Amino acid sequence: MIWALLALLGIPIWFIAVVLLAAFRNRNHVRANPDIFEFKHKKGDGWQRGKSYARWVSDVMIVHSGIALIRVDAAQIEDVSVQQTLEPAPKGLGEPAHEVLIRYSAGKTISFAVSAEYLDAMLGPMKRAEG
Repeated sequence: MIWALLALLGIPIWFIAVVLLAAFRNRNHVRANPDIFEFKHKKGDGWQRGKSYARWVSDVMIVHSGIALIRVDAAQIEDVSVQQTLEPAPKGLGEPAHEVLIRYSAGKTISFAVSAEYLDAMLGPMKRAEG
């Protein structure tokens, strides 16, 4: 329906189609990277609705978010620790899911939920440093 509104405003439908195609192609390109893992982070009382995707570059976690995964944030990580198995797991992550606490270099700590499939990837270089 929104594409019809944009067309009425004078934006050609072919342009809208090209933008949508490029956005979803970028999303698939990011998700196809073998280093990518998916997670949800804690927002207030519950877990975020949509999944975000991240990867490690040394001790920096690069987070891709948004519908087309074009929003990119980078943060230096000080410590990663697995807290507990979540029962029930947040929707969309699969069973079992684990809660992971990540402490940023700036001192802020955030709770993440990650499926068992991606747990090793989530620990990243912090796991290698411990083991």
